Amino acid sequence: MDIQKIDKNFLTRMPSGIDLRFYDADEVPFEVYGLLPHQQDEPYRRIPLQVGKESNIGVEYLSASTTGGRIRFRTNSRIVAISAEWPNLTRMNHMPLSGSSGFDLYVEEKGQAHYAKSLIPSMDSDTKLEAVADLETGKERNILMHFPLYQRVDRVRIGLEPQAVVLPSTAKYLPGAPIVYYGSSITQGGCASIPGNAYPAIVSRMLRCDHVNLGFSGSCRGEKTMARYLASLPMRAFVCDYDHNAPDVGYLEATHESLFQTVREKQPELPILFLSKPDFSNGDEKENDARRSVIKKTCVNAQRRGDANVYFLDGEQFFKGFNGDGCTVDGCHPNDLGFTRMGEKIGAKLAQILNIPL
Repeated sequence: MDIQKIDKNFLTRMPSGIDLRFYDADEVPFEVYGLLPHQQDEPYRRIPLQVGKESNIGVEYLSASTTGGRIRFRTNSRIVAISAEWPNLTRMNHMPLSGSSGFDLYVEEKGQAHYAKSLIPSMDSDTKLEAVADLETGKERNILMHFPLYQRVDRVRIGLEPQAVVLPSTAKYLPGAPIVYYGSSITQGGCASIPGNAYPAIVSRMLRCDHVNLGFSGSCRGEKTMARYLASLPMRAFVCDYDHNAPDVGYLEATHESLFQTVREKQPELPILFLSKPDFSNGDEKENDARRSVIKKTCVNAQRRGDANVYFLDGEQFFKGFNGDGCTVDGCHPNDLGFTRMGEKIGAKLAQILNIPL
C-alpha cells in the first residue's frame, strides 16, 4: 500500500489540475542569498569552481551543493510550487530527502520567520523536483525558501497562482555583510531534516543576518587556497568550525592558526569565532581534547598579541542537558535537536559579539 493514498500529508508530487504561473528564481522580484550569481548553463554554486579544484576533490564536488542558499519574495498566492532541475537525486542513508534535496518554506512576519511547509522530492525524482505547498489562505506575506543542503541544483522556478501579486520581500536582513561559516558536514547541515534546521540557518533567523555556508562534508582541510578565498570575502563575522576533517592533530596544528592568520591579515577588525567539535564523546576523547587544545591555542595566541576580536566556543558543551546523547543520528551528525542546541548557543554568542538584540 502507498502511504500517500492513506495520508495526503505524505504527497510529494505536483497535483494535476492546478493552474499556476512559473517564474525563474533568478529574476526580479525574487532575491537569492548565500550563493554566487547563477550562470544559466551551470549549477548554483557557493564558491568558484576553481577554488574547489585547487582545494580538494570533495570541495570541488560539494561547491555545487546549495546549502545556505535562500530565496525571498512576497506574494498573496495561496499556492506556492517549485520546479527544480538537477542531474541526479542525492540519496543518503542517514538523512531524509526533505533535508538533503528538499526546499522548505517559511513565512516572515514582524521580524520573525515561521516554518510553513516543505517541498520534498519523491524517491524517484531523479532529475527534477515538482512539488506544491498550500498555505491555506491568500493573504499577502513574505516567503523565505531554503535551498537543499546536499543537492546540486541547476534551475529553480517558482509557481504561483496566475493572478497573484509577486513583489520583493519586505523582510530585510540587518545592513552589512553576511556571517560566513567554514567547516565540515556538521556546518553544511548533515543531518538536519529540513534545510532551515542547519545551525547556520537557525542563527540567521535568530539574528536576522544574511549568511554564507561554506561547510564541506569530509573536506574541510584549511588549504592555503581556501584560506585566501575566505580572507577575500566581505564578512560581518567569521565562524571558523575547522576541526573535524583535519586528518590528524598534527595536520590541524599545522593549518589552523595559519588559516586564521591569513584571514586576519586581510581583515584586521573582523570578529572571528572559533568552534570545536560538538560530538566530543564520539571517537577517541584524548584526540578530541588535543584537537580542541589546538583551536584554543590559536585563539589564546591571538589574544596575547593584542587581538581583542577573537572568541572561542567549546563544542563539548553544545549537547549538554537532558537527552544530550539523542542529539545526533549516528554519534556524529546532529539531528534537529542537536542543531537547535548548537544554533541557540552559537546565535547567543554571536549576538553578544555583534551587539545584536535577540
